[in-house]
Amino acid sequence: MDLEVRLELGILTLGPEVYKALHEVSYFQTMNAAGVIRKTVEYGVTYETNPEANP
Repeated sequence: MDLEVRLELGILTLGPEVYKALHEVSYFQTMNAAGVIRKTVEYGVTYETNPEANP
């Protein structure tokens, strides 16, 4: 499953507010958010990521 599909699943899982928020941020922030959503969906937990420390 590619990142775009996982991002779509994350948006569906977390709801329309997340979808709206993702469209209001830059591409870089969106990709970082995609990583957080992916990790949240896969592991069932939320935690902050440092994009410089976690490429």
